[in-house]
Amino acid sequence: MREVLREILLRADTRDASCFDADEVERWPAGALNRLQKLGLLREAEPASGVVCRECEDDCWIEPAIRDAPCAGKPIGVYFCRRNEEVGRFTVDLARRWRWSLSASGLAAWVAGLAGLKGKPKEVVAGRLWRLGRTPWPPGSQRTRGVVFARRMQEDDAASVAAHVGPAGRAVVLVPYHVPDERVWSGTVPAVIPLSQVVTWSDGGPVLDAMAVLETIKAADALAERARAVSLEARGQKAVRRQVKAEIKSLLTDDAYNAYARGIVSTLANDCVGTGPRLQLLSEDAESNRRVEAAFGQWARAVD
Repeated sequence: MREVLREILLRADTRDASCFDADEVERWPAGALNRLQKLGLLREAEPASGVVCRECEDDCWIEPAIRDAPCAGKPIGVYFCRRNEEVGRFTVDLARRWRWSLSASGLAAWVAGLAGLKGKPKEVVAGRLWRLGRTPWPPGSQRTRGVVFARRMQEDDAASVAAHVGPAGRAVVLVPYHVPDERVWSGTVPAVIPLSQVVTWSDGGPVLDAMAVLETIKAADALAERARAVSLEARGQKAVRRQVKAEIKSLLTDDAYNAYARGIVSTLANDCVGTGPRLQLLSEDAESNRRVEAAFGQWARAVD
Protein backbone atom coordinates (compact mmCIF):
# COMPACT_ATOMS: atom_id res chain seq x y z
CA MET A 1 0.00 0.00 0.00
CA ARG A 2 2.96 2.28 0.60
CA GLU A 3 3.95 2.02 -3.08
CA VAL A 4 0.39 2.84 -4.15
CA LEU A 5 0.47 6.00 -2.01
CA ARG A 6 3.85 7.03 -3.44
CA GLU A 7 2.49 6.61 -6.97
CA ILE A 8 -0.52 8.78 -6.13
CA LEU A 9 1.75 11.51 -4.70
CA LEU A 10 4.01 11.32 -7.75
CA ARG A 11 1.10 11.74 -10.16
CA ALA A 12 -0.26 14.57 -8.02
CA ASP A 13 2.94 16.45 -8.90
CA THR A 14 2.56 15.83 -12.64
CA ARG A 15 0.88 18.24 -15.06
CA ASP A 16 -0.90 15.62 -17.18
CA ALA A 17 -1.56 13.07 -14.45
CA SER A 18 -3.06 10.02 -16.12
CA CYS A 19 -6.00 8.16 -14.63
CA PHE A 20 -5.65 4.89 -12.78
CA ASP A 21 -7.29 2.26 -14.97
CA ALA A 22 -8.97 -0.96 -13.88
CA ASP A 23 -6.01 -3.11 -14.90
CA GLU A 24 -3.70 -1.08 -12.66
CA VAL A 25 -6.11 -0.96 -9.74
CA GLU A 26 -6.54 -4.73 -10.01
CA ARG A 27 -2.91 -5.13 -8.89
CA TRP A 28 -3.44 -3.03 -5.74
CA PRO A 29 -3.97 -4.62 -2.31
CA ALA A 30 -7.53 -5.67 -1.58
CA GLY A 31 -9.69 -2.74 -0.47
CA ALA A 32 -7.12 -0.11 -1.47
CA LEU A 33 -9.34 1.60 -4.04
CA ASN A 34 -12.26 1.82 -1.64
CA ARG A 35 -10.07 3.35 1.08
CA LEU A 36 -8.54 5.91 -1.26
CA GLN A 37 -11.98 6.94 -2.46
CA LYS A 38 -13.19 7.33 1.13
CA LEU A 39 -10.16 9.52 1.87
CA GLY A 40 -11.19 11.74 -1.04
CA LEU A 41 -8.01 11.15 -3.05
CA LEU A 42 -9.61 9.35 -6.00
CA ARG A 43 -12.91 9.77 -7.81
CA GLU A 44 -14.53 7.96 -10.70
CA ALA A 45 -13.64 9.29 -14.13
CA GLU A 46 -15.15 8.79 -17.57
CA PRO A 47 -14.63 5.21 -18.77
CA ALA A 48 -11.91 4.68 -21.34
CA SER A 49 -12.89 4.07 -24.95
CA GLY A 50 -10.95 0.82 -25.00
CA VAL A 51 -8.60 -1.54 -23.20
CA VAL A 52 -5.32 -3.35 -23.73
CA CYS A 53 -6.02 -6.73 -25.34
CA ARG A 54 -5.11 -9.75 -23.23
CA GLU A 55 -5.71 -12.40 -25.91
CA CYS A 56 -2.10 -12.44 -27.10
CA GLU A 57 1.28 -10.94 -26.24
CA ASP A 58 1.06 -7.97 -28.60
CA ASP A 59 -0.70 -5.73 -26.02
CA CYS A 60 -2.78 -4.01 -28.70
CA TRP A 61 -5.14 -1.21 -27.78
CA ILE A 62 -8.65 -2.24 -28.81
CA GLU A 63 -12.02 -0.52 -28.69
CA PRO A 64 -14.71 -3.20 -28.36
CA ALA A 65 -18.24 -2.82 -29.70
CA ILE A 66 -20.89 -2.76 -26.98
CA ARG A 67 -23.72 -5.27 -27.37
CA ASP A 68 -26.75 -6.07 -25.25
CA ALA A 69 -26.55 -9.51 -23.69
CA PRO A 70 -29.91 -10.54 -22.20
CA CYS A 71 -28.44 -13.77 -20.89
CA ALA A 72 -25.73 -11.89 -18.98
CA GLY A 73 -28.13 -9.23 -17.76
CA LYS A 74 -25.76 -6.47 -18.78
CA PRO A 75 -24.00 -5.15 -21.90
CA ILE A 76 -20.81 -6.87 -23.01
CA GLY A 77 -17.90 -5.86 -25.20
CA VAL A 78 -17.21 -7.70 -28.43
CA TYR A 79 -14.10 -7.46 -30.59
CA PHE A 80 -12.85 -9.28 -33.69
CA CYS A 81 -9.07 -9.44 -34.10
CA ARG A 82 -7.96 -9.11 -37.72
CA ARG A 83 -4.26 -9.28 -36.90
CA ASN A 84 -4.32 -12.76 -35.37
CA GLU A 85 -6.59 -15.38 -36.93
CA GLU A 86 -6.17 -17.68 -33.95
CA VAL A 87 -7.75 -15.07 -31.68
CA GLY A 88 -10.67 -14.12 -33.90
CA ARG A 89 -13.81 -12.95 -32.12
CA PHE A 90 -13.87 -12.62 -28.32
CA THR A 91 -15.71 -10.81 -25.54
CA VAL A 92 -14.28 -8.04 -23.37
CA ASP A 93 -15.25 -7.28 -19.79
CA LEU A 94 -16.46 -3.67 -19.99
CA ALA A 95 -15.53 -3.13 -16.33
CA ARG A 96 -11.93 -2.95 -17.53
CA ARG A 97 -12.74 0.43 -19.07
CA TRP A 98 -13.37 1.96 -15.64
CA ARG A 99 -10.94 4.65 -14.52
CA TRP A 100 -10.29 6.82 -11.46
CA SER A 101 -8.66 10.24 -11.37
CA LEU A 102 -7.00 12.30 -8.65
CA SER A 103 -9.13 14.87 -6.84
CA ALA A 104 -7.03 18.01 -6.30
CA SER A 105 -9.39 19.50 -3.74
CA GLY A 106 -9.72 16.13 -2.01
CA LEU A 107 -5.94 15.87 -1.90
CA ALA A 108 -5.67 19.30 -0.23
CA ALA A 109 -8.32 18.39 2.36
CA TRP A 110 -6.57 15.09 3.06
CA VAL A 111 -3.23 16.86 3.60
CA ALA A 112 -4.86 19.35 5.98
CA GLY A 113 -6.31 16.48 7.96
CA LEU A 114 -2.94 14.73 8.17
CA ALA A 115 -1.39 17.95 9.50
CA GLY A 116 -4.11 18.25 12.14
CA LEU A 117 -5.45 21.51 10.72
CA LYS A 118 -9.11 22.37 11.04
CA GLY A 119 -11.29 24.16 8.56
CA LYS A 120 -11.65 23.91 4.80
CA PRO A 121 -8.54 24.55 2.68
CA LYS A 122 -8.66 27.82 0.75
CA GLU A 123 -7.70 27.48 -2.91
CA VAL A 124 -5.42 30.40 -3.83
CA VAL A 125 -4.17 29.29 -7.27
CA ALA A 126 -6.58 26.95 -9.06
CA GLY A 127 -5.36 23.38 -8.80
CA ARG A 128 -1.92 24.47 -7.60
CA LEU A 129 -1.91 26.17 -4.19
CA TRP A 130 -4.09 26.00 -1.07
CA ARG A 131 -3.84 27.67 2.32
CA LEU A 132 -4.51 24.93 4.85
CA GLY A 133 -4.49 26.95 8.06
CA ARG A 134 -2.09 27.86 10.86
CA THR A 135 -0.20 25.70 13.31
CA PRO A 136 1.50 26.63 16.62
CA TRP A 137 5.22 27.21 16.28
CA PRO A 138 7.20 26.37 18.25
CA PRO A 139 4.82 23.51 19.14
CA GLY A 140 2.74 24.37 22.20
CA SER A 141 3.37 28.12 21.96
CA GLN A 142 0.89 30.90 21.27
CA ARG A 143 2.65 31.92 18.07
CA THR A 144 1.57 30.36 14.78
CA ARG A 145 2.76 30.04 11.21
CA GLY A 146 0.87 29.34 8.03
CA VAL A 147 0.77 25.98 6.27
CA VAL A 148 0.19 25.72 2.52
CA PHE A 149 -0.07 22.85 0.06
CA ALA A 150 1.42 23.33 -3.41
CA ARG A 151 1.52 21.09 -6.49
CA ARG A 152 3.77 20.95 -9.58
CA MET A 153 6.31 23.40 -8.16
CA GLN A 154 9.00 22.00 -10.45
CA GLU A 155 7.34 23.52 -13.52
CA ASP A 156 8.35 26.68 -15.37
CA ASP A 157 5.61 28.83 -13.82
CA ALA A 158 6.43 27.80 -10.23
CA ALA A 159 7.69 31.30 -9.33
CA SER A 160 4.27 32.82 -10.05
CA VAL A 161 2.68 30.27 -7.71
CA ALA A 162 5.38 30.74 -5.06
CA ALA A 163 4.72 34.50 -5.07
CA HIS A 164 1.43 33.84 -3.28
CA VAL A 165 3.28 32.20 -0.38
CA GLY A 166 5.06 35.45 0.53
CA PRO A 167 8.73 36.45 0.86
CA ALA A 168 9.16 36.13 4.63
CA GLY A 169 9.92 32.40 4.60
CA ARG A 170 7.69 31.70 7.61
CA ALA A 171 5.22 29.44 5.79
CA VAL A 172 5.47 25.66 5.89
CA VAL A 173 5.05 24.40 2.32
CA LEU A 174 3.85 20.84 1.81
CA VAL A 175 4.37 19.36 -1.66
CA PRO A 176 3.40 15.90 -2.94
CA TYR A 177 6.71 14.65 -4.28
CA HIS A 178 9.15 17.07 -5.93
CA VAL A 179 11.10 19.72 -3.98
CA PRO A 180 11.20 22.94 -6.04
CA ASP A 181 14.34 24.82 -6.94
CA GLU A 182 15.17 27.44 -4.29
CA ARG A 183 15.21 30.13 -6.98
CA VAL A 184 11.40 30.04 -7.31
CA TRP A 185 11.05 31.88 -3.98
CA SER A 186 11.15 35.67 -4.14
CA GLY A 187 12.54 36.06 -0.60
CA THR A 188 13.63 33.75 2.19
CA VAL A 189 13.34 30.08 1.28
CA PRO A 190 10.57 28.50 3.40
CA ALA A 191 10.48 25.01 4.87
CA VAL A 192 9.44 22.70 2.01
CA ILE A 193 8.33 19.19 2.98
CA PRO A 194 7.66 16.46 0.35
CA LEU A 195 4.83 14.26 1.60
CA SER A 196 6.37 11.24 -0.12
CA GLN A 197 9.14 11.35 2.51
CA VAL A 198 7.07 11.95 5.65
CA VAL A 199 3.84 10.00 5.06
CA THR A 200 3.66 6.25 5.60
CA TRP A 201 0.80 3.77 5.50
CA SER A 202 0.00 1.71 8.58
CA ASP A 203 -2.83 -0.71 9.29
CA GLY A 204 -4.97 2.23 10.31
CA GLY A 205 -4.25 4.23 7.16
CA PRO A 206 -1.82 7.05 6.24
CA VAL A 207 0.30 8.50 9.05
CA LEU A 208 2.34 11.72 9.07
CA ASP A 209 5.82 11.42 10.61
CA ALA A 210 5.63 14.44 12.94
CA MET A 211 9.29 14.20 14.02
CA ALA A 212 10.52 14.29 10.43
CA VAL A 213 8.34 17.34 9.78
CA LEU A 214 9.68 19.16 12.86
CA GLU A 215 13.29 18.42 11.94
CA THR A 216 12.76 19.68 8.39
CA ILE A 217 11.22 22.93 9.62
CA LYS A 218 14.02 23.49 12.15
CA ALA A 219 16.69 22.89 9.51
CA ALA A 220 15.01 25.30 7.08
CA ASP A 221 14.69 27.96 9.80
CA ALA A 222 18.36 27.61 10.69
CA LEU A 223 19.41 28.09 7.05
CA ALA A 224 17.12 31.11 6.71
CA GLU A 225 18.56 32.66 9.88
CA ARG A 226 22.11 32.30 8.62
CA ALA A 227 21.13 33.78 5.25
CA ARG A 228 19.49 36.76 6.96
CA ALA A 229 22.57 37.34 9.13
CA VAL A 230 24.89 37.43 6.12
CA SER A 231 22.49 39.71 4.24
CA LEU A 232 22.18 42.13 7.17
CA GLU A 233 25.95 42.29 7.64
CA ALA A 234 26.53 43.07 3.97
CA ARG A 235 23.79 45.74 3.93
CA GLY A 236 25.17 47.22 7.17
CA GLN A 237 28.65 47.60 5.73
CA LYS A 238 27.29 49.33 2.64
CA ALA A 239 25.25 51.72 4.79
CA VAL A 240 28.26 52.61 6.96
CA ARG A 241 30.45 53.22 3.91
CA ARG A 242 27.82 55.56 2.48
CA GLN A 243 27.55 57.39 5.80
CA VAL A 244 31.33 57.83 6.16
CA LYS A 245 31.55 59.22 2.64
CA ALA A 246 28.65 61.57 3.28
CA GLU A 247 30.15 62.85 6.56
CA ILE A 248 33.55 63.58 5.02
CA LYS A 249 31.99 65.17 1.96
CA SER A 250 30.00 67.52 4.18
CA LEU A 251 33.28 68.83 5.63
CA LEU A 252 34.67 69.72 2.22
CA THR A 253 33.78 72.71 0.08
CA ASP A 254 32.53 72.20 -3.45
CA ASP A 255 35.86 73.39 -4.82
CA ALA A 256 37.82 71.05 -2.63
CA TYR A 257 35.70 68.01 -3.45
CA ASN A 258 37.60 67.07 -6.57
CA ALA A 259 39.03 63.84 -7.88
CA TYR A 260 41.71 63.76 -5.19
CA ALA A 261 39.19 64.27 -2.42
CA ARG A 262 36.95 61.51 -3.79
CA GLY A 263 39.89 59.13 -3.78
CA ILE A 264 40.74 60.01 -0.20
CA VAL A 265 37.14 59.54 0.89
CA SER A 266 36.86 56.14 -0.76
CA THR A 267 40.19 55.00 0.69
CA LEU A 268 39.22 56.14 4.18
CA ALA A 269 35.81 54.49 4.00
CA ASN A 270 37.28 51.23 2.75
CA ASP A 271 40.03 51.24 5.42
CA CYS A 272 37.58 51.98 8.24
CA VAL A 273 34.73 49.73 7.20
CA GLY A 274 36.01 47.40 4.51
CA THR A 275 34.61 46.48 1.11
CA GLY A 276 32.74 43.39 2.20
CA PRO A 277 33.53 39.81 3.22
CA ARG A 278 36.53 38.22 1.55
CA LEU A 279 37.54 34.58 1.43
CA GLN A 280 41.01 33.57 2.57
CA LEU A 281 42.13 29.94 2.23
CA LEU A 282 45.17 28.63 4.07
CA SER A 283 45.56 25.13 2.64
CA GLU A 284 48.95 23.82 1.56
CA ASP A 285 48.05 24.18 -2.11
CA ALA A 286 48.72 27.88 -2.77
CA GLU A 287 47.60 27.72 -6.40
CA SER A 288 44.23 26.17 -5.45
CA ASN A 289 43.84 28.81 -2.72
CA ARG A 290 44.39 31.57 -5.27
CA ARG A 291 41.89 30.13 -7.81
CA VAL A 292 39.16 29.60 -5.21
CA GLU A 293 39.64 33.06 -3.68
CA ALA A 294 39.48 34.65 -7.15
CA ALA A 295 36.32 32.72 -8.04
CA PHE A 296 34.70 33.77 -4.75
CA GLY A 297 35.57 37.40 -5.47
CA GLN A 298 33.97 37.20 -8.92
CA TRP A 299 30.81 35.65 -7.44
CA ALA A 300 30.63 38.27 -4.66
CA ARG A 301 30.84 41.11 -7.18
CA ALA A 302 28.16 39.50 -9.36
CA VAL A 303 25.62 39.16 -6.53
CA ASP A 304 26.43 42.50 -4.86
